[in-house]
Amino acid sequence: MVYRLTQVMLCLMLMSSCSQKPKALRPNEYLKWVAAEENGLVITKVINAVTLNARYLPADYLAYHEFKNSTADSFDSLVASYNCGLTFQFNIYADKTNKNYSNLMYYGLRNEQELSARTRILSFNISDFIMLEHDDKIYYPELSQFEGYDAIRNRLSFQMVFSVDEFDCGLDLSSFQDVTLIFEDPYWDVGVNYFEFEKNSFTGLPKIKF
Repeated sequence: MVYRLTQVMLCLMLMSSCSQKPKALRPNEYLKWVAAEENGLVITKVINAVTLNARYLPADYLAYHEFKNSTADSFDSLVASYNCGLTFQFNIYADKTNKNYSNLMYYGLRNEQELSARTRILSFNISDFIMLEHDDKIYYPELSQFEGYDAIRNRLSFQMVFSVDEFDCGLDLSSFQDVTLIFEDPYWDVGVNYFEFEKNSFTGLPKIKF
């Protein structure tokens, strides 16, 4: 009986240690960790042969991509500049061999005028179709960018920054709750989709170490 109890306790301890987030990772390992869906920062859905992918981008992730392409002296100062916003990337993509969705940018369009109108909407009206919900309150992007259409991958990408007071720059998450990214599809016939990110996905995130 004692032996079995010891085995159970050992298994529980191993499970607990495996589920703990690492405190710091080298850049390449950090990027892999952030991209792994089991770590809660990436949510993917497939609707009508269209893949919808929502990603939370932590401050260290954003700072690293800026740091490696800039002449900035301090990585920590870059991290601090990203700490207070909740940054998400949203991707829409489909298999180019799919007869209905072979070109997402042109899907359902009849002429160049309609393409110009769509491009304007996607570039300047992101808050009309992507928003964030926290504690039953809807937030619209403080900053947003249409990153463009990648014809090779048949993918459209958007990046948004939301300001939620309860996030408190990640310093005190006691009043912070789960957040839901909402995508109200304007063009691709995939309806309204919800991507729920649990609070524990934002707590104790690993840092980048060099």
